[in-house]
Amino acid sequence: MKATVYQYVYVSGDKTMTLVILVDENGSVIDRHNVTYEAYPLIDVAWSNFEHVTRIVHRCLGADIVDYHCNVLGHYQLTKRGNGYGRKLVQNRLTGKQSTKISWSNATEEEQGEESA
Repeated sequence: MKATVYQYVYVSGDKTMTLVILVDENGSVIDRHNVTYEAYPLIDVAWSNFEHVTRIVHRCLGADIVDYHCNVLGHYQLTKRGNGYGRKLVQNRLTGKQSTKISWSNATEEEQGEESA
C-alpha cells in the first residue's frame, strides 16, 4: 500500500498549529487531523509531528511507501524498514534539492537578460 501525507504547519495567534491529511493510493482522503501546540519554532513542531504521524501511519496503515509533503520540512519519500521507515529527501524549498524555482512576480530586466542569454 502507498499512502500520501500532507502536513501544513502554521502559526495562529499565540499557538503553533498543524493540519495533517492522510490520502490513500487512489486519492481518497483517509483522515484529517489538527493539533495545537504551544508557540514553538515551526521546524521543531514540524519534526515532532512528522515523527508522530509516521509512527501512526506505520501502526495503523502499514503502508510500504509514504510520500510525506510538509510546507516546512519539504517532500520526503519513506520506505518501510522493519519497525519504522527509511526516509529520503526528495525536495526541500530551503536547499532547493531537486526543485524548480517558482517566481510569483514579474521578472526584472536583469533576470530577463539572464534567461535569454
